[in-house]
Amino acid sequence: METSLTIQCGIVALTKRKQQFLNTEYDNLQRFLQTGEDLGMYSANKQQAQRFYKVVKEGKEYPLSVRCDLLKIKRVCNRVSEYWAKIPVKVTRQLWVAIKPHRSFPEKYKLCESKLYRRNNKFYLNVTIKFEVSMTTSYHKILAIDLGEKTIASTVLLCNGKISHPHFYGKAVRGIRRHYAWLRKRLGEKKALKTIKKVGNTEKRKVNAVLHRLSKAIVEDAKRENAIIAIGNLHGIRERAR
Repeated sequence: METSLTIQCGIVALTKRKQQFLNTEYDNLQRFLQTGEDLGMYSANKQQAQRFYKVVKEGKEYPLSVRCDLLKIKRVCNRVSEYWAKIPVKVTRQLWVAIKPHRSFPEKYKLCESKLYRRNNKFYLNVTIKFEVSMTTSYHKILAIDLGEKTIASTVLLCNGKISHPHFYGKAVRGIRRHYAWLRKRLGEKKALKTIKKVGNTEKRKVNAVLHRLSKAIVEDAKRENAIIAIGNLHGIRERAR
């Protein structure tokens, strides 16, 4: 079975020259999207921008879309980094940069459309790939999940009609939301509208990071227990699991 996966990669150990090349290509993309003026972009990057960004919000930065046939990932294992990526830019046509992925790449995979982001003057490459995985056809247990607002996710293990190992996720998310709700209130009193918007974006990124770790932990639990994941209503599970 073929599946897709996005591997998040930080671009590391950039020289000043490579940083400048990436900044120039990225800034020229933003200028083109906001004004239509082409100050010099790699032709394929410009075509991708026209293809993907039909509606552009004023003042918003958009990622650089890298075509699959122009992106290359190479495993080198040198002192700088284990993985390197080739990104198309106008100045050099191809720019090799060191990347640090959040997980290893599989042995065999196909590259798909990928995105280059810039945050706080640091660059990140989200590499989307497709690869073959083997399907498990029989499971010994069921890992049941209930999704909610207060408790983001509740899970229990079902085996031979018995319920065990209840877990309740979401405390970290509630803490983040409480903190930023308090912060927005304080900023609202000071009429700091721009800062409130910036804070909201930071909150969203932090919550998404927690949710990513949570979903990964649930999948790892299912793998370890050889359980199939099922989503349902687990109302009253605290009492039944005692």
